[in-house]
Amino acid sequence: MIEALESRRLLAGVTIITHGYSDNTQGWVSSMAAGIADRDGGLGAVSIYTLSVGLNSQNKLAILSFIPDAGSPLFGQASSGETIIKLDWSTISVGPLPTQPIGDVVASYLMQPHGNIPALVDEPLHFIGHSRGASLNTEIAKDLGEHNIWVDQFTSLDPKPVGSDERMTTWTNTEFADDYWRSGPPDPINGEPVKGAFLQSLDASVEAHITDGDPHTDVHAWYYGTINLTATSDETVPIPIPSSWYGDTSAIPPRDKTGFYFSSIVGGQRPESGIGTDFGGTGSRVDPGETGVQWANVTDVAIAGSAKVSAGRSLDIHFTQADRGGDSKAVIFLDPDEDPYNHNTIQVFAHRNLAKAADPTRAAMKLSTTGVKPGEYYVGVQITGADGLTRYDYAPKPVTITA
Repeated sequence: MIEALESRRLLAGVTIITHGYSDNTQGWVSSMAAGIADRDGGLGAVSIYTLSVGLNSQNKLAILSFIPDAGSPLFGQASSGETIIKLDWSTISVGPLPTQPIGDVVASYLMQPHGNIPALVDEPLHFIGHSRGASLNTEIAKDLGEHNIWVDQFTSLDPKPVGSDERMTTWTNTEFADDYWRSGPPDPINGEPVKGAFLQSLDASVEAHITDGDPHTDVHAWYYGTINLTATSDETVPIPIPSSWYGDTSAIPPRDKTGFYFSSIVGGQRPESGIGTDFGGTGSRVDPGETGVQWANVTDVAIAGSAKVSAGRSLDIHFTQADRGGDSKAVIFLDPDEDPYNHNTIQVFAHRNLAKAADPTRAAMKLSTTGVKPGEYYVGVQITGADGLTRYDYAPKPVTITA
């Protein structure tokens, strides 16, 4: 049975990659970050940072550092507008601490500006977590949901909470969730299906064709193979990536139509079963509750009708927004790229105060292009709540303004 699919968009955002138990960011996480950067314009076009969390000198949980990779553009200076964060919790991934307090520290950091870097949750978010790292990401997403911060995508790779860790849950603030898991004999670590996510069992692929003796780690190599479509191994580790892992059936899908295909960077069509009901899909969700300041949100910016107009003509802009607190303002602007932080916005189109909307609500604005110089621009929408907290989204394709 073929699922109904949602058309997707290309946009800039923040991708967070989280390793699991007794692991680090030096191996497959670095390979995956580099592979994602290559899919989005190359290493020089994407900002790549390592965010380290652990115990500080007072033996308290804290963010220890947030450092760009050597040669990486700084945040806000990457031409693609994309930022990749390698989440390093290697010093505490083995030990008595459950993922809940660790996730609380990370989520708090993501919601705060730091010097020249604004709050990292301002842009669309994609979480990718392997094994116990998927549980850590679940706690982070829960904390964001309590503040009404939407997560564009939540990807689980053979998720496996340990002990009293946060259980795998798909929260109401998650637009799309996808889960890639396999089961096997009792000896290896087995992942689990996640309720509310698009589920892809890898029993017929990874589990049936084990390459390095550990199918649990093969899962992140399988996902890497959907990022780098020509890779025969996960280069940093390396784990072989055999062609037998990919096929042309629902049990063994093509490598270019699964996994990273569903990301906003690629723009593949997402199955309805992984899309939350609030966003038009059939995926079940769990309410994380509310606490503290509530953010306004924006997603699914679209240009209705032709994306090529002569200067002076109007454009119809549609987008989905929500604001539990009320008094949010939408500002629509033109930008030569999809990075709202590099100070090259061409022109602000219009602004409008939006009505209070606790649930995702479709909005529309008709905008004049009078005075706009001919050229190609992206249409961006900035949503700012009454408390000044801001989120951004862009239409997937540029608009062309002619003379």
